[in-house]
Amino acid sequence: MNEPLPDHLPAGMSAADLETLHDAEPRAQAAFVAGLPDAELITVPGTTHYIQTQRPDAVVDAVNRVLSRDDGQA
Repeated sequence: MNEPLPDHLPAGMSAADLETLHDAEPRAQAAFVAGLPDAELITVPGTTHYIQTQRPDAVVDAVNRVLSRDDGQA
């Protein structure tokens, strides 16, 4: 697990449970993306669920990459 555990865990969840969940997350993300045509998984180290406020530049870059794709649907 790359990030430290939060100060407060959800009720009924142990630190081991949370670590298992965090360890499985990259595999689950990769499996989700593999099932989508032309999908791309971009990860930005040091960000969380609120990447849009932490690294808006990375979000804008990713959106621009999608918009600049030539998918033949003009």
